[in-house]
Amino acid sequence: MSFFTIYLSYRVFKNYKESKYMPNKKYWLIAVISIFLWLFFSGVGGFSFQNEDFHYRNALLRDLINYSWPVKYDNYGLVYYFTYFLPCALVGKITNFSIANIFLFIYSYISILSILYLINRYIGKDSTYSLILLIFFSGLDVLVAGKNALSFSHIEWYTNFFQYSANTTLLYWVFNQTIPIWLITILLLNLSNNKNILFISSLSFFYSPFATIMIVPISVYLYLKNTNNIIKNIVSLEFINALIILFVLGSFYLSGNGIGFFCFLLSTNNSKVILLLTYISFILIELGLYVIPTFKVYKNDKLYLIVIIILLSIPFCIMSINNDFISRTSIAPLFILMVYFIKYLESGKKRIIIYFLLLITFINPIHEIGRSVYFTFTTSDYITDDIISLGNPKIYKKKVKYEMYGNLNSFYYKYLSK
Repeated sequence: MSFFTIYLSYRVFKNYKESKYMPNKKYWLIAVISIFLWLFFSGVGGFSFQNEDFHYRNALLRDLINYSWPVKYDNYGLVYYFTYFLPCALVGKITNFSIANIFLFIYSYISILSILYLINRYIGKDSTYSLILLIFFSGLDVLVAGKNALSFSHIEWYTNFFQYSANTTLLYWVFNQTIPIWLITILLLNLSNNKNILFISSLSFFYSPFATIMIVPISVYLYLKNTNNIIKNIVSLEFINALIILFVLGSFYLSGNGIGFFCFLLSTNNSKVILLLTYISFILIELGLYVIPTFKVYKNDKLYLIVIIILLSIPFCIMSINNDFISRTSIAPLFILMVYFIKYLESGKKRIIIYFLLLITFINPIHEIGRSVYFTFTTSDYITDDIISLGNPKIYKKKVKYEMYGNLNSFYYKYLSK
C-alpha cells in the first residue's frame, strides 16, 4: 500500500493541472502568522488549552509511540482511524512523546498552509476571503445559542439531533479528521485527471470513514466529469489501489465494535412535526447565508447542486451514540460550499446584509478561540491527557472500550495483521 501510494502520488504531481496563480508575499506573510496563531490555540502540539477530545488524541499518540505496530493490548487490538498520527508517532519512536507533539504541530501547520494555497490556486488569486473564512466559516448558531453564547460552553449543539461544525470547531476538536479531509477535498477540486481523482479520494478512508461517505458522490461526479471512457479508466493502478484500501481498511474497521446503531430521523419516537420544524430551522441557520445568495449564481453548476443536496440530506440519518455521522460526513461538502461562497464574494455580487450576517457567524469561532485563549493564560494545567493509555485507561473506560477496541479473532487480526 505504501509503494502504491508513493508511486501514484508521483503520478498526481506529474499530471497536475496548470494554474496562472501567483502567490503574493505580503498576503502570505499575514497568512503564515494568522494560521500559526489559529493553530497554536487549537491545543495541537500541547502549547495551549485542549478540549475534552484531546484525552483520546494524546493517549492514542502515546500508544502509537510506546507499542509495537500494529498496536495490540492484552485481549484486543487498537481499531481507530489513526493514520494522521502515524508520521508523528514514528518521530516519537525515534525521540519521545514531546518531540512527536512538536512534529504534530509542524505537520498540521504545513498542511493548513497547503490547504489555503490550494483554495487560492483553485480560485486563481490570493483571496482575503479565503484566509478569513478558512478560520471563521460558521453558521448562525449564536442566534439560537441562548445563555450559552455568554459563556465558554460549546454552542453548536443547540438541537438534540443536528450539528454542522464550524471550521474552528473542527480544528479544535477533531483536527485528525478535519485537516486531511480538507486537504483531500481541495486537492480534488484542483485535479483534472480522472485517475488522480480516484486515487486521492480513496485516501480519505484512512483518515475518516464517516467523511468518506460523502466524499464518494463528490469524487464520482468529478471522475465522470473528466472521463470519456469509464471502463478504460477504471482498469488502472489507481482503481487497484482503491480496492486494496477498501479491503484492508474495511477489514480493519470491521474488527472493531462498530457504529452502535443506525436509524433514520423520522423513524425515532419524537414528534414528526417538531422534528421537521427543527430540521428547517437548522438548515436556515447553518446554510441559509451561504445558499440563498449563491443559488441564483451557481444553480447550473452540478457540483454545487450535489453539495447542497448532500447537506440537505445528511440530517435525516442518525449513526453512532453521539451522532458523529452528521458532523463528520458534512466536513467535505461544507468545505466546498465555503469555496463557492468565497468565489461568490470575489465576484462582487454581494450586499451589506450579507457582510452583516457574516460578521454574526464569526461569533461562534471567536467563542471557540476565546475559550482556548482564556484558559491557556489563566490555567496552569491546560493539557487534557488523563486517559494516559487506551490499553489501561484511567477515565472514560467504557467509551474507550466501545470506540477503540478490536477483536483479535477477527479476519483482520487473524490473517492480515502480524
